[in-house]
Amino acid sequence: MSSLVNVTGKDIALVNQHSQTRYSMLRVINREKNTVCTITGYYISGGVEIDEASNIRRTANVTMTVFNDDLTNLAYLYMNYYIRLYEGIEDNDTMRVTWYLQGTFIINQSSIKFNKDTKTLSFTLSDLMTDLTGDRAGVLHAYSSITKNSQRIDDVMKNVLKICGVEDYDITPICVTRKSFNWWDEKQSEEDFFVPYDLEFSAG
Repeated sequence: MSSLVNVTGKDIALVNQHSQTRYSMLRVINREKNTVCTITGYYISGGVEIDEASNIRRTANVTMTVFNDDLTNLAYLYMNYYIRLYEGIEDNDTMRVTWYLQGTFIINQSSIKFNKDTKTLSFTLSDLMTDLTGDRAGVLHAYSSITKNSQRIDDVMKNVLKICGVEDYDITPICVTRKSFNWWDEKQSEEDFFVPYDLEFSAG
């Protein structure tokens, strides 16, 4: 039995167990965010790295031993799908595995290696920015300079994402913060959401 939880005191105690059994789980999902299959096994090594100076913020390198029941699902590990990576820790008292989501990633290159004798799977993943940078036929690199003025800020953001083929987003304009705001003036209300002057953005 497993559960997906937020970090609590119990989770901290779980991580601090003297003896630990760890697991890795790959939830393969399609572009519509529907689960295609799940691959689970014992965690051997690896982890997630974060680089704030890079367009690709998160990368993951993991080595795991795949359970027999999931071996046939390895065929779904190709570049058309996304990968949700989870790390699991077993409670020594209850034998219950608690799963922690590490992020949603993309298979960016032919970095998957599988040893059929030891059933060891090794792979490298990159975060979803990889879809935009050109590494996987993304197009954000072609728009390294973007200038918008007198347009709604939320519309500009949505248009850039649509150009890059991203349809799954949640962008909502924030409320106005001016001290003397006339809520009955629709023109004033609309202009508060405009880009005030030309802005240039790099792809990063």
